[in-house]
Amino acid sequence: MRLFLIRHGETVDNVAQIYAGSRDSELTNHGFQQATRLGQHLHVTGVELTHVFSSHLKRAVKTAELVRDPQIFASAGTKRKRELEVKQVPLLVEQDFGSLEGVSYVPRPLGSNRTGKSSHRELHIGDPGFVDQESKESMIARANAFIDEHFVALLEQSEEMCNVAIVSHGIFLGVLWRTLLGRLPEKSVTYHPELLATHGNLDLARLGGGSNTGYLELELCRRSPSQVFPAVPSLVSLVDSPLPIESGSSSTAVGVDVVETGAPTTDEPPVSLVSSVTETPQPDPAPPKPFATWTTTIHGVNSKKHLVGLKRTGGGVGSSRHDTKQKSIDTFFKRRKAE
Repeated sequence: MRLFLIRHGETVDNVAQIYAGSRDSELTNHGFQQATRLGQHLHVTGVELTHVFSSHLKRAVKTAELVRDPQIFASAGTKRKRELEVKQVPLLVEQDFGSLEGVSYVPRPLGSNRTGKSSHRELHIGDPGFVDQESKESMIARANAFIDEHFVALLEQSEEMCNVAIVSHGIFLGVLWRTLLGRLPEKSVTYHPELLATHGNLDLARLGGGSNTGYLELELCRRSPSQVFPAVPSLVSLVDSPLPIESGSSSTAVGVDVVETGAPTTDEPPVSLVSSVTETPQPDPAPPKPFATWTTTIHGVNSKKHLVGLKRTGGGVGSSRHDTKQKSIDTFFKRRKAE
């Protein structure tokens, strides 16, 4: 399985520096182009998506549709379309910022390591009508629900190759990744060597999120039952990492081995104990948990190859809300040529 955790394209509220969690901010023209570029990039690099999920907010849905659209034709020049639904899942929505929804960004206090959101909350939590932001625990619960209700079923389709895109939001994608990480077996997560060559040390707990249309790319491979890893309690605590995700961390990733793609880790699976013939027969062991037989290779972190060469349209056009009735320059000239 290949898994792409994708942040939506740039929005009007991103440009205006306004808090928009549950607020339904729309893509800018530049954000539309970002998402279009990503869809084209995945298509031309041979990624054939089998499942596309998004939150139900417009910015995520539209990004997901633009990622999906190049995929619906079986091959260039054919009129036969391939069915590929964008499944909208409200569980994937961004953190609700409460009373901060629609408010301009609050700057970090001078000399403090606290976020503007945290300091604002402390000052105003007792105010009449104050609505608190969604808790970290609530987001973790949503992430677990999405994994259980939608993702586990894809893992169980072991005989089929799945390429999955999940389009969501910056903060929630970080929570989703850490929640997934907490379920993965010990020493089963590796970085692709090329990724380390370009990024250096990476903090495993702070992946996910990132720039508009930046994505985390993962490859999950099934191991044989004899190579099942033990559960890793130490990683479960990673879902409790502070929010929001801060960039620039250079700490070494926790519990990760760097190996060539596809190579097994050096840890040997636990040796099974063979029962004596005189012992009372034991019931068959419970089947392994869905993630116990999987290894994960991280191929891309906040990947933005698709944005190389993309420039914002000047005169304020690029930062304006995208109008679906508006035609691009390329579309205009193609139409003129056809006439």
